[in-house]
Amino acid sequence: GLSGPAALKLSSFAALDLAACNYQGVLELNLAPTLTRAEASSALSSAKASQPAKAVANFNPFALPKRLWGAIVAGGDSAKELSGGTASRGGGGCAIDPLKAWGQLSKAELRALEERTCRGLLAFAGKDSNKDEFVTAGGVRWAGVATKRMESKHVPGLFFAGEVLDVDGITGGHNFQSCWTTGFVAGNAAARHCKVKDDSSIDETYPV
Repeated sequence: GLSGPAALKLSSFAALDLAACNYQGVLELNLAPTLTRAEASSALSSAKASQPAKAVANFNPFALPKRLWGAIVAGGDSAKELSGGTASRGGGGCAIDPLKAWGQLSKAELRALEERTCRGLLAFAGKDSNKDEFVTAGGVRWAGVATKRMESKHVPGLFFAGEVLDVDGITGGHNFQSCWTTGFVAGNAAARHCKVKDDSSIDETYPV
């Protein structure tokens, strides 16, 4: 499966779109984002010229993790695992013998490596439930909430906090802080609301 900070951030930024497609689709992944396609092609050609006797799996011109580069090179089961079992355009995992020397690579194999690195396809067909997730998207819309006390504008005495609200953020503690802050505000406002109801001598108003 796909996990880690990048996958979690993407699941936040595209939460509604992912829900709309029932978490089924294909991601297009560029594993060399700092390079143009021409530069990536040049890096592969340079590797062939400078490391002709070295095994393709043992020399990685893009500084990718070893297992990831191995999956790109070898194809087969590793590439299927990486791409969710679907073939990527441009030759999938390239199906190159990892022990093959760089100097023996054909132009087609170099192009396949370039395509797989710069425009690989990763299929996804669902999501884990209550495992790696740390927040949910959607909820009560902010337009209907008096944020200075986290009270409903439509139902007096109804207060909201945490994930019931339509607010979510990326990793880094933002979601915890949102829960703590809205909980603090809602809790204090709810206590004041109850006190006003119990003591008719108190005439307290709250800003909207």
